[in-house]
Amino acid sequence: LDGKTDLAFLTKHYGQSYQKVYSEGGWMKEIIACLPTAYDFHLNKRNLFFCHGTPLDPLNGRRYPEDEWTPLECGSYDIVFCGHTHFRMVRQGDGNLWINVGSLGQPRDGNRSGALLFDTDTYEFDYIDVIYDKTALFLEIQQKDPYLPKLREILEREKEL
Repeated sequence: LDGKTDLAFLTKHYGQSYQKVYSEGGWMKEIIACLPTAYDFHLNKRNLFFCHGTPLDPLNGRRYPEDEWTPLECGSYDIVFCGHTHFRMVRQGDGNLWINVGSLGQPRDGNRSGALLFDTDTYEFDYIDVIYDKTALFLEIQQKDPYLPKLREILEREKEL
């Protein structure tokens, strides 16, 4: 939305939704511009950090399950919540916890669409699968982006249960 990436490139790789955002998304840009790139707070004697990427790069940082990890990456935070890669992931060490919440819309790790439930009193958490009918979405993809089968393929990825 910042105009740094060419609209034709985005449309070619990710679909027609970018056309709509660019032409009708002024209100979205205003809302997004007011949001912080990360959020941290103290709760029940713990420092929590929320971002899209990583603590060092809150918008664009990526941490995959197979990547090497050290608790130092959490910085001064006890718990880090992120999501950019769309891969569910939990890393623990030296009192730190790093959680990737996965993805409700486009999971890329073979898990179903899902969310993370986190109990702020006990610090227990669990991933939950969110199952929804994707028929209308698949029809819209076929109509607007028939040249991008990966849009549907991503939504259809699921590990064997």
